[in-house]
This record gives sequence, structure tokens and C-alpha cells, in this order.
Amino acid sequence: MAEGILSAASGPGPGLVARLLRYGVVGTVVSLIYSAAVIIAVDGLGVANPSLASMAAFLVTLPIAYFAHRRLTFRDAVSDPLQPWRFAATATVNFVVATAGMYLLTECLGRSFYLGIAVNWLLIPGTNFLVYVLWVFRGGRVCAWSTP
Repeated sequence: MAEGILSAASGPGPGLVARLLRYGVVGTVVSLIYSAAVIIAVDGLGVANPSLASMAAFLVTLPIAYFAHRRLTFRDAVSDPLQPWRFAATATVNFVVATAGMYLLTECLGRSFYLGIAVNWLLIPGTNFLVYVLWVFRGGRVCAWSTP
């Protein structure tokens, strides 16, 4: 099974390390855009509720994340018409995690929204990489290590 995951992660071209590097660069850029949008909304525009700012920032970054990962991170993955839908399903889970985390930290625990941003940076990327490799960008296969 581990062999299959590594094979799926590396895809038909570049190796796992190259894909992880691309994922890291794309993820960092998307995370910086998300973080800047939250900070601008709260500190610059005076949005009183960091959870709402997080929601708006998430929605702004969603199309950027999909197209960047599709075109850069998983550029060698076979495209299929369900990829955007699988990405949207994954994004929905991420949206709940990001929003609930921000709400819990800021509204319930009274912490800074900056901590909410940091927690999102820690919780979401690792899981997303595995989900993207094994499900979202799998190219129409039932599982990532099956033959098309």
C-alpha cells in the first residue's frame, strides 16, 4: 500500500520530492494570500468577526488553489471532468475546518485571529496533499495505484 501511495504521489513524470516541492510552493503562496486577506479584512477593513473574514478569504483563495494545483502541482496528472467536483468536496471540508477553527480560537477561547491563521497553516496542508494525490487528481482511476 505504501508503495502505491508513493507511486501515485510521484505520478508518471517527476518524482515525489519534485511534486512535494511544487505542492509546498503553491500551498505557501495560496496560504499567504489567505492570510493577507484575513489580516486586511480584520485589521484594514475593520471586519469585527475573524470567522467571517476567514470565510471570505477562503472563498477568494479557492479558485486560485484549484487552478494552481491543477496546472503546477499536478500538471502531469490525467485530467478528468470530476476533478473540480472532488476538489470542491475537499474544499468544503477544509472550509469547515478553517472556519470552525477560527471560531473556536477567537470566539470561544478568546485568542488572536493570528493564531487561527497559524493553526490553519498547520492542520490543512499535509492532509490535503494525500487527499489530492489519492483522490482529487487521480485521473479517473478508482484509486491512485490502480491502472486507468
